[in-house]
Amino acid sequence: MPPLTVGPRTRRPWLDSPLGRRLLARELALVTEVLEQAFGEDLVQIGTWGEPRAFLERARTQRANLIDVNPGPGVCAVGAWDALPLATHSVDVLLLPHTLEHAYSPHALLREVDRVLRPDGKLVILGLSPYSPMGLRRVVSGRRFPPAVSRFVSEHRVRDWLQLLDCQVRRNHRYLFGWPMQRGPGEARQAAIDGWCDRWLPLPVASGYLLVANKRQARINAQRLSWRRRLRVVGGLAEPSASANANAARSARLRLVRSDDDR
Repeated sequence: MPPLTVGPRTRRPWLDSPLGRRLLARELALVTEVLEQAFGEDLVQIGTWGEPRAFLERARTQRANLIDVNPGPGVCAVGAWDALPLATHSVDVLLLPHTLEHAYSPHALLREVDRVLRPDGKLVILGLSPYSPMGLRRVVSGRRFPPAVSRFVSEHRVRDWLQLLDCQVRRNHRYLFGWPMQRGPGEARQAAIDGWCDRWLPLPVASGYLLVANKRQARINAQRLSWRRRLRVVGGLAEPSASANANAARSARLRLVRSDDDR
C-alpha cells in the first residue's frame, strides 16, 4: 500500500489560498514558540507541509533535516513512514506537521517515531480535528476538504496512541476557530481569537490542534542491595559469607576472654 495518498503537488495549490496561508501562518507561529525551548543535536521533520524548510529554520538544535516519502526540494532523505531511515534513539526533536493525516498507517508511523526518538525527546504534532468547523465543511461539501489532507485524525485518538507508546503530552493548543472561509481575519486578530476561544469555550471546536509530548525515559527496576553477600561455590565448597566470618571472629574472642578468666 502506498504510504501517502495526497502528493505535494495536490497540496500546494490549496496551501497557497488565503485560508491555507492563514492556517500555515498560525501553525508557523505556534511551532516557532515550541522550538524556542527545544534543544539538542538533531531535529527531524517528517513530511513536507508548506515551504520545505519553513519550520526547520526556527530550530534551535545543531542540525535540522527533512524526511519525506518522495524526493523534492529541501528533502534530505527519502523513506517509508513505517521504516524511517534513522538509527534507534538518535533524534532529539521530531516534528510531524499533518503527517499522521497522510500516512497509510498513522499508528505504525508513531511506533517508528517512538523507536528513533531519544529518551526524554520531544515530539511536536500538528493535526486537524474531524469534530470541528473544518470537519463539518468536509462532510457537508461531500468532497475532500481541504484537498491538502487525506483524512482527519482526532486529538483524542492521537493522545491514546501516545499513551500506549509511553509518551506524555506536555502541552496542547487549539487554533483556527470559526467557519473556515477564504476571507478571514489577519494573523494578529486570528491569534487573539484563538487565544480567547481556547480559554473560554467549553468544547474543543477548533479546526487545528498542536500536541507537544515527551518520550518517557526507560524505567530501571532497581533491586534492593543485600548487606549479606551470597555464598560462592569455590572448588565444590561454599565460601563463607562476610557475616559468617564476623561471627566466627566474635566467637574466637569470647573463647579467649573465658580462658583468661579461668586462669
